[in-house]
Amino acid sequence: MEASMIYALVLFTIMSTLGLIMSIVITLNPAFGIKFTSSPAGIDQTALAARDQDAARALKFQLGFGASQLFCLNFLSLFIVWFAFRTQQQWAWIAMCFYPLMFVWHYLHYDKKSPAIKIQVMWFVLSVAALILTYPIFFK
Repeated sequence: MEASMIYALVLFTIMSTLGLIMSIVITLNPAFGIKFTSSPAGIDQTALAARDQDAARALKFQLGFGASQLFCLNFLSLFIVWFAFRTQQQWAWIAMCFYPLMFVWHYLHYDKKSPAIKIQVMWFVLSVAALILTYPIFFK
């Protein structure tokens, strides 16, 4: 297997696994999720939840809803990476274009003063590099 393919498999596996872990942690500990998402939101959601019970319930619902989507999406991504991308099916390469698009979407919506912005840029660059490096393998 070529080095570029190994790089892409490892990278996409790490991204998907981190997403799975995050979704599980947020589901099991919504208070952590509220704190964790405060920086990208640009607002202290923990203080907001402490002041207003309705806001706390709404934040917990939104986090639970997002965590369920995150879990399913990352599970699907792992499935695609290990059963289709690894076997060099072209549609799987196209499906993995989801990652850079997702990081751009995050960048557009995150508070620009948040340190999480830098992380989105880093993941964007790494995922684009994986796709560029593996393009010749998939589209000979």
